[in-house]
Amino acid sequence: QASSQTSVYVIDCVVLDDVEVCERILPLLQSYRVIKLIHDLRDGMVALSHIGIEGCNMMFDTQLAAEYLTGDPFVGADALLLLFGVSEHPLREKMKGIVKSNTFFWHKRPLQKDYVEYAGLDAGLLFKVAPKLSAKFGNDEQKNLLIASMARAEFSMKYNGKRSVCFDIENDYAIASSELLEVFRAESVVKNEPLKNKCEVEDLINLLPEDLLSKLVQKGTHIPTHMAEYDLVDINLDVGRRACCWMGNDRVFLSDDENRLVTMEEIDCIVSKLGGFGTDNRAGLEQKLHRISGMCNRKGEVIGLSMRVGRWFEGNAAMLVDLLRSEERRVG
Repeated sequence: QASSQTSVYVIDCVVLDDVEVCERILPLLQSYRVIKLIHDLRDGMVALSHIGIEGCNMMFDTQLAAEYLTGDPFVGADALLLLFGVSEHPLREKMKGIVKSNTFFWHKRPLQKDYVEYAGLDAGLLFKVAPKLSAKFGNDEQKNLLIASMARAEFSMKYNGKRSVCFDIENDYAIASSELLEVFRAESVVKNEPLKNKCEVEDLINLLPEDLLSKLVQKGTHIPTHMAEYDLVDINLDVGRRACCWMGNDRVFLSDDENRLVTMEEIDCIVSKLGGFGTDNRAGLEQKLHRISGMCNRKGEVIGLSMRVGRWFEGNAAMLVDLLRSEERRVG
């Protein structure tokens, strides 16, 4: 969604081709003459990077502006509107309830009228913040906030939407956005290289039948979606039942067809790729942390699979560097 002085636009990248849409707005994204306001730009930059869009310029993250004023690195959209004296989003609470009950409500077409109005108001209300930002910050502050925003955009595209945080020495080692602190008070920054979430979920997903992949991979590819990469917990396959997975706390059916049930042949095909199960009815993928459990009938035949995603984090030890280097603290 996007807003200008005269209009609000809601563009459906599911009905329209997302690559074509982004290519059409690319001149705007790359323009140095137009400042683009986005609240917490990380997800937007990841979406653009996934379809090959790079070189965006003049992206201004209003969340960083709010942090500069409040010291809170996690200011939400409603709190931003309140901070700058703009009326709150009238549909926010209603949409929170919908999201809680159905994570994939945006996937259904046609979009309901309330959804379109919600998206449009999101952009329209943010646009009302623009003149208040100009009045609140001096030219140098605006310039530095823009530099910090572009640093966040670059980091987000490189690290798939992760947030870069550090400890603020002058503020009793409180957590802060490193892009912001490095621009305004670089001497107060204590940070390490970012943790890297390693899960290699693609190997697990590709064990599934082709027609059950659509909600887990990017359109036309076998590359996991951002949600599958970071939120996928389990995949459950039981003969005679609908295949499903768990995204965080939400159960998601892998096919919208209620008559699409898992067959014995599909279970056998996956088991053959695993090379069999141990005495504890568990199997895995070589050099991966994923765990696959089998449920057997009385004949010893595998009739169900629970596929648990295994993850590990690179860079944990780096979090101890400041303690190990310090002469004032004892590590025991």
